[in-house]
Amino acid sequence: MNKHETISKIAFFVGSEVDDVIITTFAKQLLPSCVYFHTIQMSDDIAAFHAAAGVITDLLPRDYQHFFILFDTNTTDEYQITYYQNIIAEPIQKNGLLNYVTFCPIVPNIGAWLLDKYDLPKKQFDQEFDLPQIEKVARCIDINVLKRKNASFNQLALALQTMDIQKLAA
Repeated sequence: MNKHETISKIAFFVGSEVDDVIITTFAKQLLPSCVYFHTIQMSDDIAAFHAAAGVITDLLPRDYQHFFILFDTNTTDEYQITYYQNIIAEPIQKNGLLNYVTFCPIVPNIGAWLLDKYDLPKKQFDQEFDLPQIEKVARCIDINVLKRKNASFNQLALALQTMDIQKLAA
């Protein structure tokens, strides 16, 4: 690749280090190699995602074209999911950034994406997760099976696969 080629750049906002590992592993499988991405860990607290508007504003001048905000819903209740998404979207909308953002509610949580091949323990106090093991498990999961078994993953996969990479790279 020569230095004059434009690289598509996207970012994923996630809630934790576990989310980071899982999203990074799956994004490498779903995205073409011409797309540069990285994850930004916010916090498990949905209110912390309010800072995303400021981060997006900072990254746009650095040639980032799109942002995916992923958050565990911890519910299957559509009303609650919409409520959470509206809370997260409010500052982004106020800053005129909605065109740059895709919201990806994870129903009920990212542990479901591991298809019962690894149970994420509840984090207590300073407990550490086995991130290399989580990555290993995620790498072994068949993306097509996961799309069929988990609607929220399928929505993310469709959003990534239908992105107009040429438009982003222009």
